[in-house]
Amino acid sequence: FERSGKRLLPSYYSAAIEKVTGYTRTEFLSEPRLFLKIIHPDDFRDLKKRLAFLWKSDQQATSEFEFRIINKSGNIVWIRNKINVIRNSEGYIQKVYGLVSDITFNKRAEEELKQSAANLKKLNDAKDRFLSIISHDLRAPFSSILGFTDLLLEDDTLTDVERQQYITYIQDSSKSMLALVNSMLDW
Repeated sequence: FERSGKRLLPSYYSAAIEKVTGYTRTEFLSEPRLFLKIIHPDDFRDLKKRLAFLWKSDQQATSEFEFRIINKSGNIVWIRNKINVIRNSEGYIQKVYGLVSDITFNKRAEEELKQSAANLKKLNDAKDRFLSIISHDLRAPFSSILGFTDLLLEDDTLTDVERQQYITYIQDSSKSMLALVNSMLDW
């Protein structure tokens, strides 16, 4: 873009602009506001604010923006626009140079990575809940087995009927644990 009176007008676009936007250089040069018109509506306000800051800043000469555009086919394309401004001695912008890159692939990869991380977190949370439930459900049978085993080993006053009853409790608790483990393996 170059200054023409009070306005900055487009003066050059490389042929690569058509590859990114679907619009030709001629279309961009003949319609000065086309580049603004194709900015995705959800990104327009923020980009406009950031550009205004760059235009007004007498310190900043470069900036980089990432935003979406809607290409000629109607598809959303993520772009990175690196901008350099050249100011005159009064601080007015005389020229703007920009380099536009299609970063759609990178943005999609980032989104997929975020989605994968979110899915892994959900799986990890489910695993933690599962282990908590399983450990709780295994405590009762184990406590029963240990308690009755201690009684059988330490209490010499138990009758044969009591011993048989305690062994049955141990066997029932063992079967309960085995059923729980088997049901986990079936998941």
